[in-house]
Amino acid sequence: MKQKIRQTVLKRRDGLPPEQRKDLDRKIMEKVKPYTEGKEVLSYQAFSSEPDLSSLDKDLSFAYPKVLGKGLMKAYRSSVFEKSAYGIMEPSGGEEALPEDLDVILVPLVCFDEDCHRLGHGGGYYDRFLQKTHALKIGIAYEIQKEKDIPIEEHDVCLDMVITEEKIYTKTGPR
Repeated sequence: MKQKIRQTVLKRRDGLPPEQRKDLDRKIMEKVKPYTEGKEVLSYQAFSSEPDLSSLDKDLSFAYPKVLGKGLMKAYRSSVFEKSAYGIMEPSGGEEALPEDLDVILVPLVCFDEDCHRLGHGGGYYDRFLQKTHALKIGIAYEIQKEKDIPIEEHDVCLDMVITEEKIYTKTGPR
């Protein structure tokens, strides 16, 4: 079921024209900025049709995720990136940012629901990392990525909020 939802939502997101995505990205960044100013932030380098926060990155010093093995992700402060085995731009070296030192984590996702549950690509990297931190967990998405109901499992970490170009969704509590 999760895989079918992923395919449907990714097809929808991939169908957004590049010029429209740029406009939506700008609106998302306006909503995100107040949560990141003066904070220790883990962001991400946009992959494929994910919302691109790179203009926000120019103003602040962020850490970025790097996959180090099956299910293992760490964060590094770096301005030098290289393409990973998954085709994602990751930090090349840099100082490690420990999960407990982060104030805010900007989380890419495939889809989300109004209760701030997320569905990622299925590797569990973010879920494992998010379990190690008390940082504010903010999902970043386009409104078209919202689903009525996301199937969740015990190991899935709920986000504190999801920011889209239209709204800010906040966690309403456990299902």
